[in-house]
Amino acid sequence: MSRYLEKVEQVVRSFKRIPPPGYPESTKDDVWDFYRYFLQDAYHLKDWIVYDDSLGVSKKEMDAFIEGNIYMKLLQSVVTGIKHLKANHKQIVFPNLVLTWVDEGGSEPSPAVSCGDLVLGIDEEGYFLLEEDSSTTRVEKQTKTVHPRVLSVKVLEAWNQFLKNHGLDGHFGLS
Repeated sequence: MSRYLEKVEQVVRSFKRIPPPGYPESTKDDVWDFYRYFLQDAYHLKDWIVYDDSLGVSKKEMDAFIEGNIYMKLLQSVVTGIKHLKANHKQIVFPNLVLTWVDEGGSEPSPAVSCGDLVLGIDEEGYFLLEEDSSTTRVEKQTKTVHPRVLSVKVLEAWNQFLKNHGLDGHFGLS
């Protein structure tokens, strides 16, 4: 088994540990910890693919994949923010990310990735959009937030396409 498949399996385990919506029996800190672990594992899969010499995927190819996918760019920014108190990396296009908890009256509280100073597309109703391959995700205009579960699923979809495009084993089953 190629070494990168060990990381694929770790990403799957991390995703499965995220509590179900509503987060029964989980504290806010627990929920965020599970998302942080997953997001870090999902992002660092890139290193396991690039540094597995048997695969022949270059760093340049990997960088192009990340640069070409808005969800991977958002993931890169989130993970860099998680790992470093202060990061001044030119590739970070979402420099003002905050991991928040939204307690809205009447609806279930939930985690959110809040983005400051985003430059995103806007639909006809004034909502910000994250766009990738003809699919769009609405982001609230006022707070510019995206639920980390949405980000997580979009990242797994992107990885599935990358693995398929490069003829690599491994797939993230999404249902």
